[in-house]
Amino acid sequence: MPRQRYDQFTAFNNLPKMNRGSVENFAFGGRIVKGSRPYGFVPAGTKVGDPAILPSGAGYAVEWAPSSKQVLVGHVNSPYLAMYGFDGSLFTKHTNPINVAFPGAVLGIAYNPVTDHCAFAHQGSPYLTVATVNAGGTTMTKLANPATLPPAECWSVSWSPNGKFLAVAHLVSPYVSVYSFDGTTLTKLADPANLPTGSGYSVDWSPDGRFLAVGFSGSPYIHVYRFDGATLTKVANPTVLPNGTVRALAWSPDGRWLHAVNEGATPWNDLYLFEGGIFQTRIAGPVVSAACYGTSWSPCGRYMAIASGPTPVFTVGQFDGYEIVPALQKYPFNAPPALCRATGWSKDGKYLAAAHESSPYLSLYNADFGTSNPGGLIDLEAPSNVS
Repeated sequence: MPRQRYDQFTAFNNLPKMNRGSVENFAFGGRIVKGSRPYGFVPAGTKVGDPAILPSGAGYAVEWAPSSKQVLVGHVNSPYLAMYGFDGSLFTKHTNPINVAFPGAVLGIAYNPVTDHCAFAHQGSPYLTVATVNAGGTTMTKLANPATLPPAECWSVSWSPNGKFLAVAHLVSPYVSVYSFDGTTLTKLADPANLPTGSGYSVDWSPDGRFLAVGFSGSPYIHVYRFDGATLTKVANPTVLPNGTVRALAWSPDGRWLHAVNEGATPWNDLYLFEGGIFQTRIAGPVVSAACYGTSWSPCGRYMAIASGPTPVFTVGQFDGYEIVPALQKYPFNAPPALCRATGWSKDGKYLAAAHESSPYLSLYNADFGTSNPGGLIDLEAPSNVS
């Protein structure tokens, strides 16, 4: 039988039927594998066992510590935050810090990328909480509230890459607030001249810190602001707008793409090329057939995890730098049992977490979507010969 070459993005289901099960020539991690051993397709994301002590209510936010050894879950029902240590297989529930008490559901979480601080967006005044995290990530100490508080319930927080600015999305005008941060004090900056036109639900800084993206409930549903360290200046809107309230958005790790998900109407998500300080074009995002509430990019920039519902609740799309690869779209094995609100990749890219509305409220997956084997093909027995 002549050798056949399949590149590393070829899904198992696309292989000729005669080659399934017993394969003479097979793509394996971008290489040609010869032999007649059985091969299979990796279940997209093998689920890790649930924590012994679960969050106490529906999960709305999830965030990994920079070490990838702790994961935080914001949820409804007191105490509104669950803190876990994670050693790669087992969860250890940390005791919630008694000096960081939240008045309502924690809806957004962000670790400062430079300092030992973590920010929380939540229901109930002061709506925004920033705390110092100890070296082990097991406890926190709350900082003083900013002199100027957000005016209402906050849904999202994002630190600038240099750790010196904190952006917050909230439900009441001005809908987005930016604070400077000196390590102890938050000082509110002037509002942008062009405000979002509805309730703010998501904020995200570009990887270079020069742009801030905001998702909100009124048309055009998305704003991107240029930031010079003091002033936010709105850039022109994309030609093709999202179809409804943008509940979450995220910049790709290289800063070239902005992924925005919405709860308005199909196609439910949009992927925008952003270069030279302007929107260049819009391409289709992963195929999702339900309202979307969360998105996150893998650290390598090749995958995006979308939280949605009622079905599907969780989708992982593969991106080749130019377009989504529909044939390789994946749904995690043992998917969460209900609508997902947020997703988050560990900083080392090895794990993917989802916060959702039904018990166990947090689901964690081995991110075996292709870090070393992009096609998702595994050898059920060790290959006898590889070329």
